[in-house]
Amino acid sequence: MSQTATPAGARQNLTFLERDDLTGPTAGYHFKQLLINDLVVWEEDAAGGTNGWEEIKVDVSDTTRGKPNVKVAFRLLDKKGVSNFGVRWQLKDLRAGGLKLSTSLEAPAQWKVEHRGPFEAGFGDALQKSAPRFHIPFIVMTAAQPIEFKLRHGEPASPERISQWLRMCLDEMQKGMCDGVVTYCLDKTTNNAVYPLVQKQFLELRSER
Repeated sequence: MSQTATPAGARQNLTFLERDDLTGPTAGYHFKQLLINDLVVWEEDAAGGTNGWEEIKVDVSDTTRGKPNVKVAFRLLDKKGVSNFGVRWQLKDLRAGGLKLSTSLEAPAQWKVEHRGPFEAGFGDALQKSAPRFHIPFIVMTAAQPIEFKLRHGEPASPERISQWLRMCLDEMQKGMCDGVVTYCLDKTTNNAVYPLVQKQFLELRSER
């Protein structure tokens, strides 16, 4: 995204607050940049750090000197192709010293936005309008056999606790936290003490709907 600015002093600088939500250690992919006339004057890898706001101040005098106007741009760039994790980069409180900006970050519609490459991006209203193109169902699986239940959740692996755990999963499904719940390793023989309790939970769920 870019805008036009006019130098109005002996020296020029830009100050802004920025943060991103990529706090993991996977570095070398997403890079945040500030450019003046297509020259990178500030750059930072999006990986690592925290999700807290950081103030950035950049002296851009060398790239603006002697020019009647310049292009100020923020860019999110992939230096290595990647498709399995995205990043959300936020900017605010853009201030200029010795430089007259044509608009602020609070007016995204007045910035020129460009997309290059086979990826999806949004800025301003585009972030609110975008919607996922598909939904991947999230199914919770809970063990209904004592030995399997014990391996995952510890003791006691009693029929009552197995039933309570299933109830918790079903309640979370009702809240929209998952799309479905299934039990696995459920013994359906006549003398199995777990089966009637599990059956009872699913029957109650059906009656609640």
